[in-house]
Amino acid sequence: GTQTPHWGSSGINAEYGGTFGSDHGQMSYPSSVAMDASGTVLVTEYGNDRISIFDSFGRFKLCFGEEGNDLGQFLSPNGVSVCPQDSNNPRNRNVKFYVCDAWNHRLQMLEMIV
Repeated sequence: GTQTPHWGSSGINAEYGGTFGSDHGQMSYPSSVAMDASGTVLVTEYGNDRISIFDSFGRFKLCFGEEGNDLGQFLSPNGVSVCPQDSNNPRNRNVKFYVCDAWNHRLQMLEMIV
């Protein structure tokens, strides 16, 4: 059957918790969230200069990024938006998304290879 995610006031699935910090699954000043067509959740973390990714049930999958100004590095990311899937190529399940990289004064387009 279909499972329904249960989101808590912490912004993470209440079943899996969510605490302040920099370890995997923890967050520091989450500032924006986006969801792709499969339910994967991307969260920008202003305090950790990274993007954390959770599955549709709030379970931590991975995080990436660090403080800096190279590709994939951020200075206070504060927005994320998922690009629509390419309807001309339904086999391509990769997820493209944009990240507002505030203190680097730029918008980064990144792709998550699935």
